[in-house]
Amino acid sequence: MIAEANAASCCLCCASVSFANAFTTPFALGAAAASVLAHPHQLVSLRSNSGLLDATVAVDPTGAAYWITSNLHTLPSSQTYQLWTVVRGSTVVSLGVLGDNPSQVHTFHLDPTMRKVLVTIEPSGGTTLPTNSVLLKGSLA
Repeated sequence: MIAEANAASCCLCCASVSFANAFTTPFALGAAAASVLAHPHQLVSLRSNSGLLDATVAVDPTGAAYWITSNLHTLPSSQTYQLWTVVRGSTVVSLGVLGDNPSQVHTFHLDPTMRKVLVTIEPSGGTTLPTNSVLLKGSLA
């Protein structure tokens, strides 16, 4: 029980720090923080192969997922960051686009079979399949 409380305390602290860096308005911060903190969430770290780029995604038990922070730079308006997952072992499926500003909050959904999250840079509006190499990747526990 004490170990669970300590782990929960650690996760809540980490989520609070991440939100302070990811949201730009008090309303967005309050609404997103309330959503994340109201339910147990898994924090998923997405990292580049070099380890220099990263992002954090929070996923709740229903599959609601929140892009909460990253150190990615803003892209030209002709490009977008796009989220992907892998289903049935090898099929890549789009989870949506983040736009050119990765510091904004984004929500998306992960089904229970979706255990990986990938990020690529794509043309504005997104694509049906990745056209560039994976920039960030992470796995759910």
